[in-house]
Amino acid sequence: MIAQSSRPYVEGEFIEQCMLKACEILCPEKSKHFEDISLSANTIARRVTELADDSYQQLISIGKNFEGFSLALDESTDITNNAMCAVFVRGVDRNSNITEELLDLIAIKDTTTGRDLFRELERCVERASLDWQKLVSVVTDGAPAMRSERIGLVGLLRNKMLELGVSIHAVHCIIHQEALCGKALEMHDVMGVVVKTVNFIRSRGLNHRQFKSFLEAMESEYGEILYHTDVRWLSRGNVLKRFFALRDEIGLSLALKEADIPELAEAKFISDLAFLCDLTSHLNNLNTFLQGRSKMELVDLQCDTVLKEKYSEVNVPEFYKYVPEERFPKLLSHSRRILAMFGSTSLDSTSTKPKRLPPQKSLTTPLSPTSTGNKKPPTHSTFPSDHHPP
Repeated sequence: MIAQSSRPYVEGEFIEQCMLKACEILCPEKSKHFEDISLSANTIARRVTELADDSYQQLISIGKNFEGFSLALDESTDITNNAMCAVFVRGVDRNSNITEELLDLIAIKDTTTGRDLFRELERCVERASLDWQKLVSVVTDGAPAMRSERIGLVGLLRNKMLELGVSIHAVHCIIHQEALCGKALEMHDVMGVVVKTVNFIRSRGLNHRQFKSFLEAMESEYGEILYHTDVRWLSRGNVLKRFFALRDEIGLSLALKEADIPELAEAKFISDLAFLCDLTSHLNNLNTFLQGRSKMELVDLQCDTVLKEKYSEVNVPEFYKYVPEERFPKLLSHSRRILAMFGSTSLDSTSTKPKRLPPQKSLTTPLSPTSTGNKKPPTHSTFPSDHHPP
């Protein structure tokens, strides 16, 4: 429970005290049993590490049965300026069962060049005993260290696979492409005003408290204005939507503090703000669609009325379990490789379709008592669900 909720391990002792207090009221005769339970930080760290090791061994065992698998890599820097690379694997076995899991969270100690990332990826895949011959595709962001055909991870990986006689697909994460396109929009004047206004309200404690009190007095639909950060660029749509909804309240509140925003009275600015708000809202909806679907159309099977009826009853990964191997050997082989593909490095934890292992923070790195627990690995699929065979 502590690991799943990403709470510090030291809170185990507090939970133990709560359990003892509840036991004194509900079942005092069993209090001795609860007193013998150890929930120290070291104990919890050890148990979570054991769970992570067990999950990793399960993943290795399942990976040996993959007919095809794909990798998704997302390299970023944490709040302590340490470079981290998350590696996800998505594989499909002979029965079209999909397994999608966090394979490793790699800490990059020095530089983050394409060769550094490729070397760490090689170790990660070989440590997991995955067969390079069954690699279908790799999904990365648009960083030069990832995408460069000569010295980037993708180029080096393609050279390795060509030596093995295998051709792979390299996919540029479509959500990262959206971010790059968004930066090319000539909307800096709009976002500049929004960011400046939000920072004025949120960065000063007095201004923030007074603004919240003003919203309460105005009986506004919303009681808070959201922060925007370039690191969490997907939040831009939500920030703009909230700012647009509170534009009148923001203008009145700042006018009382003699900090007018003249743009809020300009029709052109309001029009541009509404356009940008709608645009980012549609992009956010697209992101949700890409991250949360697990179906796709592969081939035309209308000639078989039985399979066509089954197709309408179950989802696509489930459907291929009913396709006979002896009649469609090439179709099934191709479908397993397609189902193993990622389409994005931004994953969502709301989907429950693919088969998953118990969550863990890291599968190979020992967890420290001061760790905040493990983050549940996201699950997603990029395949549309509303398509039917032509």
